[in-house]
This record gives sequence, C-alpha cells and structure tokens, in this order.
Amino acid sequence: MSYLIRKIGQAKWKKQEVLKGNPVPADAITSCLRTSSNTLSTWEIDTLDSLNSAILAISTNVDYLETMDFVAIPKQNVIDSGLDIEQTEGKTGYESMKNTHRDISFLNYDKLGIVANLVIEQFKADNVYRKTKRTIINLVMESIDNGELSPSDFTEKAQEILSAEFQKREPSNKTQ
Repeated sequence: MSYLIRKIGQAKWKKQEVLKGNPVPADAITSCLRTSSNTLSTWEIDTLDSLNSAILAISTNVDYLETMDFVAIPKQNVIDSGLDIEQTEGKTGYESMKNTHRDISFLNYDKLGIVANLVIEQFKADNVYRKTKRTIINLVMESIDNGELSPSDFTEKAQEILSAEFQKREPSNKTQ
C-alpha cells in the first residue's frame, strides 16, 4: 500500500479534541494544509518502511532541522475520496526522491475539508509520526555519511546546523 506523506504540526490539530468529534482548528487548516495554486504538496512512498526517504526529501527544503510531525495518508484513501493526485517534480535536494512528489490538486474549500478528515483518520490509525530534532539530524547525517545527500543539498540555514554537527564529530586537537 502506498502512502502520501505530508509534514504537519501535530499540536495545531488538538488531536484529543478532534478525535472526540470537535471541529478541526483553523490553524491546522491554514498552517498544515497550506496550499499553493490550489495544490497540496506530498511525497509518495511505497511502504512505511520508506518513511525516512520522504522525511529526507522534506528536510532538504526546510531551514531548521527540528522536531517534525508527518502524516502518512494511504494513497487509495485519497483516490477513494474523489481527490485528484498529480505527479510533479519535487523541490528537494534529494535527487532520487524528486520523481515521488505528488500534488493533491484542484483543491477548493470542500476538498480541503476532505483532506482534513483524511488527516484525522490517520490520527485514529496511528499514522502520524513525530521525529525529534536529534532523530532528524541523525537521519540527515547518516544520509550524508553514506553519500545519499551532501550538505549542499540543504538550505543555507540547515547547512549551518549540519556544520555544527560535523564540528562535534571532529576529534579534539588538545594535547595532554
């Protein structure tokens, strides 16, 4: 089963409240489901075992490598909900993931509500994943170490964070 991965802010959804049937907070819609040209950017993975690949694709395009939340929506659920999915080239430094970018497209007020309900379904199914800052940085550093990515694949601000991480690794030049 393939999934569409989207970075969200779990706290904005007020999970306990929406799971009780309360309305989705506006901040969840306007922040986590922010659209551009009536499309919502996602990354497709074949299985949840590939979640880290989507996280890396997203991480190359953020300024801060920090704790992040991700929702994994089964692609078939999106299709079954009558939403359109288009393959588009992703804006990422992770070259091997560029062709896995998918836009949920032709969105309007009603369709964005459908997407919000799909996210709520994933809260219920435990398909929302929190990755700590340390986990994200370790994942990124590992991808650099194994040659999948290089520091230049990341934003300038993220490169500063990575530079500090590399400095932590360097052995001390102190003499005894």
